Amino acid sequence: MASCSKCGAPLDPNAQFCASCGSQTTPQAAVSPYSSAPAPSSYSSTSVTPATMQRPTGVTILAVLAFLGGLILLGFGVAAGSILSLFLPGLGVGIEILFLVFALIQFAIGYGFWTGARWAWWLGIIGALLDIVSIVGANVFGFVIGIVMLYYLTRPHVKMWFRKA
Repeated sequence: MASCSKCGAPLDPNAQFCASCGSQTTPQAAVSPYSSAPAPSSYSSTSVTPATMQRPTGVTILAVLAFLGGLILLGFGVAAGSILSLFLPGLGVGIEILFLVFALIQFAIGYGFWTGARWAWWLGIIGALLDIVSIVGANVFGFVIGIVMLYYLTRPHVKMWFRKA
């Protein structure tokens, strides 16, 4: 029986991922007992990249939500800054700059999710963990979203999109 090259757990002959650690497996090639060379395989673990695989639907949704979040932050920052500028001019500009920075971060995360950048996966994990910690402030919705995101981002096919598998 075949075993995982990363953790050593036994593998199902048809498994694409290890059930124990989630790492990608290579298909077992049939080898003739009379041949010393392994059978040729068209599969290569290095050939799977975001350029050659289809983006998971959940990652597409997360990317679009990040872009929309950036637009909302941008709009809210301009509106809040304009209103505050009427009463406290310096504070209004500061608020606009702060929201602009947060909007640019959201746009960068959306781009990273869309293209499968490794750093975007880490930012997604950090964001999910921060959402989980938000339960301290009685933010149950953020807590649930954080748990779901953390679970989703650690699935093997999603990790493969970010070249983490």
